[in-house]
Amino acid sequence: NISDPVYPAEYSPPPPETSNPQLFNSIAVYLKDHVYGKITLDSLVREFHFSKTHLSQVFKTLSGHTILNYYNTLKIEEAKRLILDTDLNFTQISNLLNFSSLHYFSRLFKKHTSMSPSEYLNSIIK
Repeated sequence: NISDPVYPAEYSPPPPETSNPQLFNSIAVYLKDHVYGKITLDSLVREFHFSKTHLSQVFKTLSGHTILNYYNTLKIEEAKRLILDTDLNFTQISNLLNFSSLHYFSRLFKKHTSMSPSEYLNSIIK
């Protein structure tokens, strides 16, 4: 069932107050659907009508990641796809994905991939 979270074999289910697979899945889908946007915890609070603490705990409990780390991972995965599949330059990709600056985009890209965007491009065109 798509609404059931997948747990590693050694993982025990979280306590009921932070185990809300439907909320988790709703947040994950919302983040994927808005990968080209700019999402903050405050905007998620307005969208889902739960506190920052509750949203953060549910997401971290069921994914092992913070909401913003997960969102940034989605953005970097999309950036990798854009580098591979389009002729957009890094500035255009950074702007398209709503990063605050090319410098921040490059820093985050390197943090997630251990390569700069240029190094990644060079690694895939060889």
